[in-house]
Amino acid sequence: MSSVSETDEKYSMDTYFRQSWFDPRLRFSLPGIDEFSMSWLFLDRVWKPDTYIVNGHRSYLHRITVPNKFARVRSDGFVTYSMRLTLQANCPMHLRKFPLDSQRCPLLIGSYGYTASDILYAWHPTGVGLEPGVELAQYDLVNITTVNAQLIRRGADEYSMISASFNLKRNTGYYTLQVFVPCGLIVCSSWVSFWIDPDAVPARVSLAVTTVLSMTTMGFGGRASMPRVNYATALDWFVIMCFAFVFAVMLEYAAINFIDKVTEDLRRLLEERKKKRTSVASAAKVEPPPADGRAGPSAGQRSRTPSLAAGVAGDASDCDSVYAQPAPLAPLASPGHATSPTTTQGEGVEDAVVTSRAAPLVVNTASIPNPSQPPSSTDEIEYADDAVLSEVVDVLTEVVEVLAASTGNAVGADCAIRIEVDEVAMVQLAVPDVPDADGGSPSGPSATLRRSPSLRRCLSAPYRLWEQARFLPNEEDVTKLMQSDEEPDKFSKIDIVSRKVFPIAFGSMLVFYYIMYGYYISDVVPGDEDRVVLFDLARPHKRVSKGSPLLP
Repeated sequence: MSSVSETDEKYSMDTYFRQSWFDPRLRFSLPGIDEFSMSWLFLDRVWKPDTYIVNGHRSYLHRITVPNKFARVRSDGFVTYSMRLTLQANCPMHLRKFPLDSQRCPLLIGSYGYTASDILYAWHPTGVGLEPGVELAQYDLVNITTVNAQLIRRGADEYSMISASFNLKRNTGYYTLQVFVPCGLIVCSSWVSFWIDPDAVPARVSLAVTTVLSMTTMGFGGRASMPRVNYATALDWFVIMCFAFVFAVMLEYAAINFIDKVTEDLRRLLEERKKKRTSVASAAKVEPPPADGRAGPSAGQRSRTPSLAAGVAGDASDCDSVYAQPAPLAPLASPGHATSPTTTQGEGVEDAVVTSRAAPLVVNTASIPNPSQPPSSTDEIEYADDAVLSEVVDVLTEVVEVLAASTGNAVGADCAIRIEVDEVAMVQLAVPDVPDADGGSPSGPSATLRRSPSLRRCLSAPYRLWEQARFLPNEEDVTKLMQSDEEPDKFSKIDIVSRKVFPIAFGSMLVFYYIMYGYYISDVVPGDEDRVVLFDLARPHKRVSKGSPLLP
């Protein structure tokens, strides 16, 4: 065998093609002569079988310097016909494991015009011989198997055919040196960017883009000698795997840049917000409050926030004084009517009663009643309304601003944050257990969620998982980073984790790749193991006794 082409699915070989048969018409009896040779000129005068290569593509007879063929005739009429041919035959290949594959290339020999009733073909006892020292560039010839006297059907007639199969195993040395090793080194080279300073944008971007382009050229550029099939081969999957890892390195740096940009934007936003608060506080300190109090907070603000103002009035410099004045609240008036500050017995501080047009709401800084217990005479029933909650937050914010404007050094920025958070936490919202029109169970989404904590946990589980797995920073993270005195790390956590994850993942994929293609994935598609090329067998594997003549 000289060459095997995966692109054309063909193979070629130089052979000495010998045929033998008995022809009783050529018997002779000459004293001292048992056998003689005939010239190729004499071959046109004797009968010869019309043997041809069934799966042949382009075969020819060598004619330098004369046609390379001859015949020998024995005295009993046994004829041996030999010629030198170069055969090119079709070889259907299964290349799903390419270049880790093994192929079986058949050679089918039969008669073109004589049916099985005229000629029966059979292999010589020695079978197919192979000259010593024959080697192939990309294959190792494992063995040769032969099948005698197959009968094939063409139309209504049956013809005799013999076949030989050349079992070849591909050598992977060429593809290991040209594809596997270079692609693996390119992937490993892309990991160098994990140790490059993230601020060196040109260095990391150029390295990532260079490795991607090199991987594209190495894996997808030289496809002229690769098989043209409509499915992915083992080499294609390896190149795709390497390209995916190289491309992931470039996406990793893009993610780092995006996170840094979000962090910088949040930092700038928080700094601007801090400057704004500082300017507002400075303006309040510069402008003294009027003597008559007419330019101070509005009457509505005073009526809604007297308790907090009274609590701060005792010690304006102490932020904790706001939280040291707990007082119970008086019952609310009917919705839609204004309420005025009242004074509770035993307390010198007025209560803050907030009236909402949507629903009554009580801000109780003294105690939070248990939702499972029925409301008492001193506890009001609140309605869950997003608008009311938003109004409460706005009121508390106005309280802080009023206190900051009325007292020169009463409440600072930190105290304002504490008041807002703590007061909102003390707001109790509940839905009354109002039966339905038909006397059924209480309705309303808040009541349902309150009565089904397991359902609430199940519904909020995806959100909790997303919060735990978030990778973008929020305002709290940026605030901690700004307040921290430690110098931030030069490399992000993504870079540090990628230094371990990428090599481990790539090594695991290589092990999985070689296990799958070495032990599990087959060369042949299931169902095509016994497929016969070009013809259907009439009576397969019909044996002919050794020494049977081609002619009856």
